Amino acid sequence: MAGEHEGIRPYLIGPTTYREFYAKWLGDENGLLPGWAEPKLTEGEARIRARMEPGDELWEWHNPGRGPFSQTWGLAIVRGGEIVWSECHMRS
Repeated sequence: MAGEHEGIRPYLIGPTTYREFYAKWLGDENGLLPGWAEPKLTEGEARIRARMEPGDELWEWHNPGRGPFSQTWGLAIVRGGEIVWSECHMRS
């Protein structure tokens, strides 16, 4: 059900890929990820791809929270303007 994910709509940043998202948040100063991360990236990409339909977009979201250590970041699948899936990937 799309409505259950609408709470993150105000926090959508823009289209991304799984690798771009992780390179941005976990990569080095050049956006490079360590080699040991490759199997997890491949697994994560496949898991997300299995949820997506033609025309879907993967978007990054970031909720800055209201205090220290209350930020969350994640990914969402947007289909026809509706958020049909979202997942939190990091918290601080």
